[in-house]
Amino acid sequence: MALIRDFEIMGTGLTVPNAYHVITQLDVEKRMADRNFPQPTGRVYQGNPDLDVQWTAGYYGRIVICVWKDAASREANKNMLGIINADYQVPAVFKLDTTSTDSYLTQAYKFLKTVDYYVNATEA
Repeated sequence: MALIRDFEIMGTGLTVPNAYHVITQLDVEKRMADRNFPQPTGRVYQGNPDLDVQWTAGYYGRIVICVWKDAASREANKNMLGIINADYQVPAVFKLDTTSTDSYLTQAYKFLKTVDYYVNATEA
């Protein structure tokens, strides 16, 4: 599984068309109780009710995405273009549905397709 979309190499102004975005890490956390909503961090998604991390008890996934020029580069073990996580201003935490028949990885990709950054990405 992967998502295909352009990728700007941070701080360079260079954009790689149709880059290959792969979830390479998916950590699961069980929150035993509701948490207080944190103070704003300045990240783009804070304050957007469609993207804000939910602060209720339950299972959450934290995503790290690695980006390669294309699938062949990944298969050939070439260097990545970059890594996307919350520091890249893409929401990296989402609530898991433990009753779903979808795997957590499938849920992660479905979540990413709802995020502005990936809404027009194609699946590979």
